[in-house]
Amino acid sequence: MRTIRSIPVSPIILYDNIDPTCRTTNCNKHGTCLIGKCFCYPGYTGNNCSQQWNLSAPKSCTATSDDCFYHPEYGIGEISYDRWIHALSAEKKMWSGDARDDRSSDHLAGFNNYKKLPNNLGDVLELGSGPFTQTRPILNLKNRQFYIKSITLWEPSAVHYVQYVKNCVYKNGTIIGFPNITTIIVSAGAEQLRFMNSYDTIIIINVLEHVQNAYEILQNIYNALRPNGTLVLGERWWDHYNWNTSITDLDRILHPIRIKYRVWEYFTNFFKPLYDARNHHSYLQYGGNVSSSEMAGTYDNEQQRMIDRIKCIAFREARDAGATFINRQWIADKIHRTTRFVTDWWEKSYDQCFADYSNVGAKLKLSEAGQDIIRKASGQQRKSCSVVTKEIAEKQKGYVTRRTVNNYRHREGLKPFHVIP
Repeated sequence: MRTIRSIPVSPIILYDNIDPTCRTTNCNKHGTCLIGKCFCYPGYTGNNCSQQWNLSAPKSCTATSDDCFYHPEYGIGEISYDRWIHALSAEKKMWSGDARDDRSSDHLAGFNNYKKLPNNLGDVLELGSGPFTQTRPILNLKNRQFYIKSITLWEPSAVHYVQYVKNCVYKNGTIIGFPNITTIIVSAGAEQLRFMNSYDTIIIINVLEHVQNAYEILQNIYNALRPNGTLVLGERWWDHYNWNTSITDLDRILHPIRIKYRVWEYFTNFFKPLYDARNHHSYLQYGGNVSSSEMAGTYDNEQQRMIDRIKCIAFREARDAGATFINRQWIADKIHRTTRFVTDWWEKSYDQCFADYSNVGAKLKLSEAGQDIIRKASGQQRKSCSVVTKEIAEKQKGYVTRRTVNNYRHREGLKPFHVIP
């Protein structure tokens, strides 16, 4: 099947299927919601972006400056449509010559030749595929046999690349070398992706810097990935914004989005890591404060953590029964967790692994009242994440995890809880 689609916004948007953590949250029209958290526009702050910040007024944007888009907490995560079109036009010009590849060898190295990638990729979505894609180098890996049921290439300039880029790898409607894979090519920005649980594998590499709204795209990825799916995510983050760099610099023209690490950390905390390579040389050579290549399974919910806790104990019991080859690192590799996770759980009882699901599943979104409880506990004696978690459950009748409480405390810069009187 060979299909190239240039799709307008309206047929794609299926609002009834949007993830409920952001369905009723509009951030007072002063920000963008990402998995239940508001990321505010410059000039606004607070949990729902209702407060004007007490900092100096946001800087102005000029022909050589993106300063008006900068937020001191998150960096630049969203820009104007005109600025995005300017970057998109510059990107098109880059590939107008004889280029055949977009640094695929760097990305292969950054992901260790995708050794952790499962063989069955199912329905695949590549966002920001450019004219060459990152999927094709994966499929061309020696000694690997991948199965793909279908591939969707989602690229805002896809029609232009098919028509005007000589070496575009999907000119004939399928990826060169793989004519039997059902291929759909969508010429649209990833902000327009509005699907729920539709893809088994999502690939997004070196894309977020080029978009109009990074938060909206991350939310769309979170919605579109199926349970137990795989996210291949490779991007840079920027914790120190350089006010003196003009957007006449090619790197700044092409990459207006400059999100901070805290945004990256917030998003990836909802996933279970399979492979994580930070500060890899394949990214650092192109600049940025720090960078990351990360591959992660889908949403890391409390149900999966419960299963992995039980596995830790079972593997430890097998070791005690004579399976001497089993150790903490072996278990961590088996369940795709950290050795710290294994250490925390493998000596505990099975009863301690279970959580209360009387309210039908773990609620990761903190209510305003729950956030208030955490803020009031900040810096107090005899408080810990466990104590605060129980307090939220008792007062709000809602389940949250200790990790959720701890992540919120870190994101908001709250003082540590004190457990020693």
